[in-house]
Amino acid sequence: MKSNYDIVRLIQVYDTKTKKFKFNDGDSEMKSKDVAEIFGLPNSGKKLPSTTTSTRPKLHFVEKYFMRYKKITKTSIDKCLNLALEDETKEGAMDVTRLIILQLFMTNLFCNSGCTLAWTYITTIDTLEEMGKYNWAQGVLDYMYFGLEQAKKNKKDKKKQPSVSGCLILILVRTQISKLQIRSIILMM
Repeated sequence: MKSNYDIVRLIQVYDTKTKKFKFNDGDSEMKSKDVAEIFGLPNSGKKLPSTTTSTRPKLHFVEKYFMRYKKITKTSIDKCLNLALEDETKEGAMDVTRLIILQLFMTNLFCNSGCTLAWTYITTIDTLEEMGKYNWAQGVLDYMYFGLEQAKKNKKDKKKQPSVSGCLILILVRTQISKLQIRSIILMM
């Protein structure tokens, strides 16, 4: 049975002002260097572009694979990946790389409850040179903090099911949450 129980408890101990988790044994804060260490992502470069006002980019890759889709979803990425795997050219290999990166974004680094990905991310992975320009560690962290802040706001509305956008595994790894620690959080409340 699917349960958001652990995530709900984490939301309760997250302080949006300090961007820290407040546990019985002290506060836990995540930094971009933590993200870089855990995932091996670059921790320098340009800030990722905003994903809140995303429009479909006019790129060959988008025209080739995503023109029939209104949104980038896991299903659309999977279908496009199957097409790209049939292309044995150098361009096909780069397309496969882009689509695998989009899957990583969708399922881990920039996931959300709507199971969609902003079009902006395609512009950041258009070429290998473009990919290398960004501070991916900070981008993943910023998106996770944004998701936690939204979850705290939504938590106030008892009718809404709480959900968190962002890299939830990062929260669990960095804060070293175990069932015992979550139980201690519950007892603290």
